[in-house]
Amino acid sequence: MSGPESYIDDLESRAERDLERVSKANDRGEHEKRKGIAQQLIEIGAEQHLFADEDGVGYVQVRAGAHKEVYPIESQQTRDWLAAEFFRREEKGANRNAVADAIATLNASAKFGRSDTRAVHLRTGASGNAMFIDTGDKVWSAWKITASSIDRDHQAECLFRRSPKSLALPEPDGADFSSIWDLIPCRPEQQPLIAAYVAGALRPRSPYPVLLFTSEQGTGKSEATRRVKSITDPSAVPLRSPPREERDLCVAALNSHVLAYDNLSGCPAWLSDGICRLATGGGIAARQLFTDTTEVLLQIARPIILNGIDDLASRPDLAERSLLVELMPISNRRTEADLRRAYERSAGRIFGAVLESLRLAMRDAKSIDIGQKPRMADFATWAAAAMPALGFAAADFLTAYRASIRSATLGAIESSPVAIAVIELSERNLAGWQGTVGELLTAIKPDHDRTFPSTPEKLSNALRRLAPAFRQSGLSVDLSERGSRGRLVTIQKIRAANDGRDGYDGCDGSSPFHKRKKVVEDEEESSLHPPGSAAQPAQPAQPAQPAQPAQPAQPAQPARTGNGGCVGCDGSDGFPGGCNVETECETDEVLL
Repeated sequence: MSGPESYIDDLESRAERDLERVSKANDRGEHEKRKGIAQQLIEIGAEQHLFADEDGVGYVQVRAGAHKEVYPIESQQTRDWLAAEFFRREEKGANRNAVADAIATLNASAKFGRSDTRAVHLRTGASGNAMFIDTGDKVWSAWKITASSIDRDHQAECLFRRSPKSLALPEPDGADFSSIWDLIPCRPEQQPLIAAYVAGALRPRSPYPVLLFTSEQGTGKSEATRRVKSITDPSAVPLRSPPREERDLCVAALNSHVLAYDNLSGCPAWLSDGICRLATGGGIAARQLFTDTTEVLLQIARPIILNGIDDLASRPDLAERSLLVELMPISNRRTEADLRRAYERSAGRIFGAVLESLRLAMRDAKSIDIGQKPRMADFATWAAAAMPALGFAAADFLTAYRASIRSATLGAIESSPVAIAVIELSERNLAGWQGTVGELLTAIKPDHDRTFPSTPEKLSNALRRLAPAFRQSGLSVDLSERGSRGRLVTIQKIRAANDGRDGYDGCDGSSPFHKRKKVVEDEEESSLHPPGSAAQPAQPAQPAQPAQPAQPAQPAQPARTGNGGCVGCDGSDGFPGGCNVETECETDEVLL
């Protein structure tokens, strides 16, 4: 083809080639420009201390004026810091792709290019013979607590990270924990449970307790939850809505030391199991975001607060990890503003007492004797040692703790159709019952109840879960090895050998937190109140009563110290003064 048409086509072709060359050149320029910004950001990050923790998570410790701050490298905090530092130096913004490139390189350098590995904590941690609590203040200081001192640490001896919503703890101003009772309408006998939770929640190691506020509407459950959260792990958003899946629970645990869930309507099985794992430090698995097969396994332990009207500890394993507090109805209501001002006035005194309680726990936890240890033995020992600084004796807490466990466990039985059916079966068969799991299912399963276990295997699982609760209610439910007919079940009343005390496991009278029926013999009355005294006049009708003969089959009981009629309460059990149940030993119920 020749002529004008050919000439025009040739011009258009050359123009297209020129445009393509210009476009490629621009792309190369943009790439070089982005590469240049990313390199500058990498150099900025490399000036700081890069390291990884024991789980392989990369961190950067940045200088911020006179102090240092710690951020996970793959976090918005690091992105914001890099962008701000780049703007300060270049007076222009860094594009998103350049920041992403820099983050990837810095994270790889922290994880693979360096041998430095350090522990990073959230709110509370330990190093050497000291524990540390992140104050949450602007200069990233921490409270350093040993057995003999409480000091402010500015040297980053223990590294902490912070979530974006975390706030500062109160500044200590004296020490008076009793101020908190003006804000939480709790029965006096249950107050030691809240005090123990606060001391236990700031402990640097698991297990942690689960605090349950359950009561009727209008008893200040949310406000009580908010106050306990604010004295242990304050946050701009203190109360969370109930999690919808285990991933929500996991994300919350990564970003808060104390998880506070508000207004729960029951506690489903998956949530109860997840909370139990968090309380004792078990692993939580979740699928990594944007992948189908990659699993992330996290080892996390966190204190938890739950509140609601329903019975939340409906499963025995959660009940044994819980502190059950039933709040009292509020007669004189106060505005939230008034409650907030009251807390602000007393927060310094409350937290000062908390710090002192942690010092006492650091000093005495290894030496204190709490008698027979409950399920959360480490927590119970720590809390008992901390009690004097919070206004209670160790025995006050241990008595309340045993009562809480028993109440929660019996509540778990009441909420289980299987447990109720088994107990009713035992009442109809006082001599005991034995048969296969399948026969038991036939004997106790109600008609048209879809919530009841439908197979022998499911019933076996339910019986194993309920076994501790059955024992505390005086019933033994034993599952044998699987035989030709199936697994055998033996149900019988617990009839422990009774030595004059109650027949519950471990309640032999030597425990500092047991409660027994008060039986005062005439000679004990006369020894406590001599004849002719004002407190106890002489009893002329019984002057000639002979002394009781010695009982050679039983060792002599030590002298009592005025703590009621409890056997063994002579102060030798680790708590001077005994169990302080002079006015409480009025029941033969043993609180396990």
